[in-house]
Amino acid sequence: MLLTAIALFFIITNIIWLAMDTMPPSWDDSIHMKLSILYSRVVPQMASEGGFKEFMSLSSYYPPFFHISALPALYLYGFNEDYMVYVNFLYLIILIFSVHGIGKILFNSRVGVFSALLTLLYPIIFGLSRRYLLDFALVSMVCLVHYLALRYHKENKPVLGLLLFLSMISAGLVKQTAIIFFIPAIGLLFFRKCPKNKMLWVFPLSAFLVLFLIENRSFQNIMGRESFGYKYASVFNAIEIVKRVYGNLIWYAGEIRRTMASNFLLLFFF
Repeated sequence: MLLTAIALFFIITNIIWLAMDTMPPSWDDSIHMKLSILYSRVVPQMASEGGFKEFMSLSSYYPPFFHISALPALYLYGFNEDYMVYVNFLYLIILIFSVHGIGKILFNSRVGVFSALLTLLYPIIFGLSRRYLLDFALVSMVCLVHYLALRYHKENKPVLGLLLFLSMISAGLVKQTAIIFFIPAIGLLFFRKCPKNKMLWVFPLSAFLVLFLIENRSFQNIMGRESFGYKYASVFNAIEIVKRVYGNLIWYAGEIRRTMASNFLLLFFF
């Protein structure tokens, strides 16, 4: 009940905000809207000759999962920048469900509810929920991966393993950097139980293998140099790794410092 109330509150306030906002979409928002429109034209033709290659070649940088997830709203309502942002409501529900689940597994349901509410009250989170960007979907899918990994590790059910596999693939197809966020958590989580039950590794390792195949240079021959698959492959280049990891570490260090400062200041409110 509380989770439903939280979801409805943020969905309704976002609808009101989007209806009252008169600012045009920013550059990044516009690019993603344009990609969704292009995908809406190509997806129905994927069964035709050359349709799949055209689909994979639409974007030279961004994976297609987020843009495709907005297609139902695009088909139902046509192009409208406000309605396209409504796709974030799906990811908002996923985020609430996942954060609550993580809190419930680690502590109890009350902690889960408070964690979900606190997460959505972060300015960067509810700000991104009103924009047509990959980042809010990325946060939601990474949280879903962590939640399913915890449940799969705890219960060891094949259905949960399959869901973990699908969520890892989906997160990687929202944005390439997703893998950076869930590799350490999954590695540490499953390493403790691996010697006793090696079957736990089947689904996570399968997901990593599929992501590697998507990113591998062999896809260049099928999809062409300008496909997102080719761009994915550059991540496995030694020079690219050094450049990207170094840049990301600088950014992450700043974010960790800011988060630590925020948590320190939060103590004064309780």
